[in-house]
Amino acid sequence: MGLVIVIALAFGGIIVLQAGPLFEKKMWRELAAFIFLMVVAMVYAYDWLLEWHLPTVKTLMEIVFIPVTVFIENLLTP
Repeated sequence: MGLVIVIALAFGGIIVLQAGPLFEKKMWRELAAFIFLMVVAMVYAYDWLLEWHLPTVKTLMEIVFIPVTVFIENLLTP
């Protein structure tokens, strides 16, 4: 349980240090990208810590691109 708190504090510190200037400068796109990346990083950090066994990014990319690859191969194959 102690590592959960350490990870939460680490991510909290990173968010405070990085998101504050983006918010003050009204850099909304950069702030949105930062928030998205931090959420993904937090999910996978807790996945590792709590052993949730979420699919990896590689697996998600394969789910998306294998059907596209097969479709293109079928178009190009005589």
